[in-house]
Amino acid sequence: MPSLTPTVTVWTSSTTVGQPATPAAGAPTLAQLASMILDSVGDDAQLARLQRQALIPLELGLLDRSVPAPRTPSRLAKLVSDTIDDYRIHHDA
Repeated sequence: MPSLTPTVTVWTSSTTVGQPATPAAGAPTLAQLASMILDSVGDDAQLARLQRQALIPLELGLLDRSVPAPRTPSRLAKLVSDTIDDYRIHHDA
């Protein structure tokens, strides 16, 4: 039976896929994603809805491999951005 233990991978422009990255190396990517997410909401309630309805399902899809894992920081940022855009289209109408 496959392990269900989640694995977190942080990508940076200097990280080779499959090679470990130091937490500090991923800080710019994580900061960009955090800023993107926070800029897309107006308050804590909206953030909670975005997390519950879009971001957590994305993370679960990455974990169970139903969503292909991005291989670069820019692809990760694009995946998150597209997820937020799709959420807005369906929830801001």
